[in-house]
Amino acid sequence: MKAALVELGNSHDECIYSQIAFLKDAGYEVDGFFNPIIVKQVSSFSYLFTKILSFNFTNLNFYNKFKLTFQLYKILKTYDKVIFNTIRSSTVRDLMLLLKFHNKVECIGIIHNTKKLKSSFTQRIINFKIKKYFVLADHLVDKTITYPKIESFYPIFFLKQKYINLKNDNNQNWICIPGRVEFKRRNYKGLLGYVKSNQIRDTIKFLILGNINTPDGIIF
Repeated sequence: MKAALVELGNSHDECIYSQIAFLKDAGYEVDGFFNPIIVKQVSSFSYLFTKILSFNFTNLNFYNKFKLTFQLYKILKTYDKVIFNTIRSSTVRDLMLLLKFHNKVECIGIIHNTKKLKSSFTQRIINFKIKKYFVLADHLVDKTITYPKIESFYPIFFLKQKYINLKNDNNQNWICIPGRVEFKRRNYKGLLGYVKSNQIRDTIKFLILGNINTPDGIIF
C-alpha cells in the first residue's frame, strides 16, 4: 500500500513525524510532497520516506501554478491514500477537484481551523473529495458536524533526540508558549499588559517557542 503525505504550506511540520510513524506501523510505503521549507524541517527523519519531492507554489502566476498543480495531481492519483497535513489553500482546493474523479484514492486532511468547515466556500469545495478530517485534540471535534467525518489525534511523537537541561536554576518556573507568533491565535498583547501591570516573581519566565519572524512577532 502506498501513501502520500502532503504539506504545500510552510508550517505545521510538527505534525509530520507522528503521521509517518503511524503510516509505517500500518504497513504503508510513504512518499512526501512538501514545500521546500518543510523538506529542510523533516531532513532529520527523511530516511523514513521512500522519496521526498519538493513543490513550491510561492509567487507563481496563474499558468505556472496550474501547470504545477496538474503535475502534482498526476502523481497523487496513483496512491491509495493521500494525507494533507494542512487542508486549506486554493491549490489544495484545485487538487481536490481533480482527484474527485479517482474514487480509489482516499483523501484525508488535517484541519487546523474547524470554523472553516462552516464558513469557508473553499472548504466546501474541498469537501467534495475529503470524507475524513483529523483535528489535533479531542475538544476540537465539532459534534454538530456529521459530514465529513471528524476524528482527533495527538501528534505527540517525535524523533528521539539527546535532551539537554537548559534550566540552570530548578527554582525557576518556565511557562512555554508554542506556535508561531500571531495575535489572532493568542493574546500576546494581553500577556504583555498583564506582566507590565502586575508584580511577577523573577523565578517566572515566559518562553516563546514558536516562529517570531512574523509581522506580529516583530511588533511583539
